[in-house]
Amino acid sequence: MKNHKTTSLVCVAASCLLLAALPTTPPHKDLLGKSPDEVIQQHGVPDMASASATHLKFSYRDAEGNQADFFFHDDCAVKVPAPGFQPAKVTAPPAGKVYAGQKVTSAVGLLGNPRKTSVGSNAIQLTYPNGQSVMLQHGRVFPTSR
Repeated sequence: MKNHKTTSLVCVAASCLLLAALPTTPPHKDLLGKSPDEVIQQHGVPDMASASATHLKFSYRDAEGNQADFFFHDDCAVKVPAPGFQPAKVTAPPAGKVYAGQKVTSAVGLLGNPRKTSVGSNAIQLTYPNGQSVMLQHGRVFPTSR
């Protein structure tokens, strides 16, 4: 009976070691409290981006078409999708082009000096000589036309 117990314990220990050695899906990186730039770095340029007087919102779609949203206040993610969410595609920020959610400080060099400026209660609309138009809110750029 003693050998049976020893054999059983060895088998259980070996099974645990083998299970621990199997590759696993890495845990979802917690993005709560991160900046929009950190979210873009991990998930790419959002499929949709919007802003209001109180917040920024980045939306992504997964492979099944479900939408997941990140809400930001004062450049801080205050609501993120559930752990395990992965966007269907990760689109890197385009080099030399303005994209939704980009920091104004990195976009102004690409945009240049606007031809027209319209100031609203919670946004600034800039129109450029080439016809491009962007909205600025919360220090972020939202292209509106090209």
